Amino acid sequence: GTPLEEVELRTGESIPVADNRFMVFKVVATENGIYSIGIDRSSGESETVLIHHELGNTAKTREILSVPGENLEADVLPVNGGRELFVSIGGNVMKISGNRKTRYDWDEPVSQLGYAGGVLYGIDIDGALVFWDAAKGDQLLQVYFFNDGGYIALPPDSRTIWASPGAIENVVLYRDGRPVDPKRVS
Repeated sequence: GTPLEEVELRTGESIPVADNRFMVFKVVATENGIYSIGIDRSSGESETVLIHHELGNTAKTREILSVPGENLEADVLPVNGGRELFVSIGGNVMKISGNRKTRYDWDEPVSQLGYAGGVLYGIDIDGALVFWDAAKGDQLLQVYFFNDGGYIALPPDSRTIWASPGAIENVVLYRDGRPVDPKRVS
């Protein structure tokens, strides 16, 4: 069998697409093609693989990226009609434009990506929201949310903290390696 099928809309017929991967879990279409992320086990080791499929001939593919392991939180976000891709795979967030790859720094795997107004944003597996300058890859802001509805937002230099009322009670601040009372930090 195949993990990927095409549906003929006029007849409702399911047409298998030739694909050696064990499982496909993300499919995104653009005017330049279809992108899919899946797990390949054909070598005996699991790999997470991002593939581009041609429109009109989905069996014609090109592997874009492959990483070891089963990365089920991987995501792909085509922008500019699919000429650029933002990808979260194997614990890395990156922009792929042709053969050029730009890495976006973050410590946790990101499971969802979004893009608006030149800003790439993602939600990591711990629920933090991270914003990057999409063109440069520089981190702009990170926001942490708490169960009580509060939040704390930090720029990359962490010199300034924005917080909802009461949220600062959820964190421990350090200055020169020693904990400090957040109410007394100016």
